Amino acid sequence: MVWQEALRFHPTVIHFGRQAEVDTTLGGKYKLPAGSIVTISHCMLTHSEEIWGPDVMSFSPERMEKGYPEMHMPFGFGGRTCIGKRLAYVEGVYLLAFLVKNFRLRVGGDAPVPTPYVTITHSAKEGIQLMMSRRSD
Repeated sequence: MVWQEALRFHPTVIHFGRQAEVDTTLGGKYKLPAGSIVTISHCMLTHSEEIWGPDVMSFSPERMEKGYPEMHMPFGFGGRTCIGKRLAYVEGVYLLAFLVKNFRLRVGGDAPVPTPYVTITHSAKEGIQLMMSRRSD
């Protein structure tokens, strides 16, 4: 649940692009000729109150208990789903569990709030200062 919420809260890929192969109509009213480019904003989907509720800007892993909407697609969708999706899930969950079990983690004392840096991916412009100390318990 924590991994899924982290991917929702801070998606790595911020948008997906697709090209219409044939003339089509979306939602019964938007006509797209073949060759039209459609961009789907993953950030808008992951931060939509309509989809995730009024606390959308809160990090809340519990929201994933009942599964998650089909609009949650951190690795893309369809024929262009990221080929490394399953490996990323396994490695991500393992790494998160390993870090939490073996280390105490905290943000650096006077570290500034990260400034989002958006290109094709989503990251922190100046990085994030993370302090780690080995657990003794």
